[in-house]
Amino acid sequence: MRTYELTFIVDAQLAQEAQEEVLTKLLDLLKAESVELVNMEKWGKKKLAYPIKDSLYGHYVMIQFNTTPDVLPKIEHFLKLSSNILRYLILLRDQRTLKLMKLEAERLAHEAMVSAEKVHDTAEAPVSEEPGIENGAEDLLDGEGKADDPLASEIPIQENDEKMLSDSDSTPDKDEQS
Repeated sequence: MRTYELTFIVDAQLAQEAQEEVLTKLLDLLKAESVELVNMEKWGKKKLAYPIKDSLYGHYVMIQFNTTPDVLPKIEHFLKLSSNILRYLILLRDQRTLKLMKLEAERLAHEAMVSAEKVHDTAEAPVSEEPGIENGAEDLLDGEGKADDPLASEIPIQENDEKMLSDSDSTPDKDEQS
């Protein structure tokens, strides 16, 4: 058995019930041919790049399935005869692509889990008693509630530094000269 991906566009001018009927007929055909469904995604209504059969919009559906190659002509025959399906594309998914898709899905699931844990941890973090101060920042305040600047230590300015500062103030910029 091989893995295939079928993407098709259903006419958006149809009523919702008619669109579901087209999808149901296709799924019944797949079930009758002993096709194993892997994944089905409804991408929703999207604007077409160009008008197809006087339609500017279409509902996109993607179905991944496992089957033998001899079933594909039957599926294509159904898709060609259905007047409500504007376009379709059947792709053979190779093993390397399937592996990459699985790894990507696992990565996205892991990222979602990590971000959910961060939100959960933030909600449970204790709140500081001082207004406007986040947790862990209390040690930067001196006794009067003012922030200590750890970088503002007493560094003596030497004569050369003062001269450089005064020279840079008196020298006009190149932009100012022109």
